[in-house]
Amino acid sequence: MARFFITGATGFVGSYIARELLELGHSVKALKRSNSQFNFVQDFVHRVEWCEGDVLDTMALQQFFENVDYVVHAAAIVSFAKKDRKKMYEYNIQGTANMLNVAKKFPIRKFIHISSVAALGRSKKLKIINEQTQWEDSDENTEYAITKFHSEMEVWRASEEGLPVLVVNPSVVLGRGDKSRSSLQILSFAEQKLPFYPIGSLNYVDVRDVAHITVRLALSDIINERFILDGGTVSFREFFTKIAKLNQFSPPTIAIRPWMSEIAWRVFAVASFLTGKESFFNKETARASMQNFIYDTSKIRSLGFRFRTLDETLEWIYKNEK
Repeated sequence: MARFFITGATGFVGSYIARELLELGHSVKALKRSNSQFNFVQDFVHRVEWCEGDVLDTMALQQFFENVDYVVHAAAIVSFAKKDRKKMYEYNIQGTANMLNVAKKFPIRKFIHISSVAALGRSKKLKIINEQTQWEDSDENTEYAITKFHSEMEVWRASEEGLPVLVVNPSVVLGRGDKSRSSLQILSFAEQKLPFYPIGSLNYVDVRDVAHITVRLALSDIINERFILDGGTVSFREFFTKIAKLNQFSPPTIAIRPWMSEIAWRVFAVASFLTGKESFFNKETARASMQNFIYDTSKIRSLGFRFRTLDETLEWIYKNEK
């Protein structure tokens, strides 16, 4: 069985990857910070060899790469709040560079980077995006997207320098977990019983599919490739309606147009300031919710992988809560 070192294992996606590896009989060593929470890993926390450290501390990282076959770098800050921007740039870009620089000093079989479709970029000229899409500077890209693009550039740099790498680019990852964190915040927002919906669409993927495919690609002979992981596209109206029906409340009926969205995020910003509670609906998420893009998954599907439907994912999430 293989020996894995994972960053971000206490987070949403990383925890599912760690769980998948343990279920297959592989050993897992995982990085955690001193203040890491174990919300996502309670069912297997004692089966992991935890290493306390930080991706910004290269000296500390070196001791954790001993006797490791594969590295999965899933740690990242996902935020659309202005207050988190500096930290997000630091951890997502410099943290990734540090991991890669240390990995090059060891006989690692493969370095697997959990990126995002955001790293592929968006622009008004693009509607269908695949693995060959070239990044374009655009107002359509969030600050998070910019950090993921630059972190991926660090991965390709390390690849050129001889490190075997593999990149997966999931869209918005959905699954069971703490809805106050990561991409799951969109579920919490949809549960607020608001009467309106954005006119854009959501690209989604089940976290179980992300974990399954990532692990199989890690253990395969494939190197120096990237793969888009996306289960499909759904309008926000349909997405919010499905969640409303599963939770037995009335679905939204008022479409938010772009000009209305510009007003709405400002209203939420004022409410956030007054309550001290961060709102998921801010300037970046509001503008992103007006967009419509399709991700071409023919490359990963050509390897025989398939994705769960949105209905399967949402039923799994909500039926397990009742």
